[in-house]
Amino acid sequence: MAAEVQALQVNAFGGQIVAITTSRGIESIDDLRPLLQQVSQVAPRRYPRVTDLLLQLPPWLRAVATPQGIAVLAIRRGIVIPQALRLYFACPAISSWLKAHAETDTFLNDGWFADPPPLVRWSETQFLVIGHFAHSDTVVAVELDCADPIVAYSAESVPRAFAFPPQQFVYWLGGIARRIVDS
Repeated sequence: MAAEVQALQVNAFGGQIVAITTSRGIESIDDLRPLLQQVSQVAPRRYPRVTDLLLQLPPWLRAVATPQGIAVLAIRRGIVIPQALRLYFACPAISSWLKAHAETDTFLNDGWFADPPPLVRWSETQFLVIGHFAHSDTVVAVELDCADPIVAYSAESVPRAFAFPPQQFVYWLGGIARRIVDS
């Protein structure tokens, strides 16, 4: 039986719990692949704003949606990009949905970043930024150079991520994908 994982979404302003997401059926990266394929098919049909945003992908995001583009990014930045993050980038419907529905600049084209996606280092660990909340100058980033990365939030300029309970990126991504597919 597939495990059911619940993760708290926490507001960056005070640690309030704002939602509980469930990554039902997501036990590993292999469970995520078919779900993201469903997202690629369902999200543009179900959400007109996602369709519009998919037509407006910035060049960097369009590039990293391909195996060649993600390889170039890894070489240019000198990083190892975890498989779950590669799957995220290969499914631009997810980033388009987040931009449309979660007030998150996943295109990173709001003028804050000269060469997206930027790297940040928190607590001696390197992360790749995948989203920006301009209203709070907070970024969401994924841990690099590991097989099972966490997702973290913080201001780009601080030395460590906010003290939220850590969440594995595969569950975070699975929860968003499940929400898109099941809604």
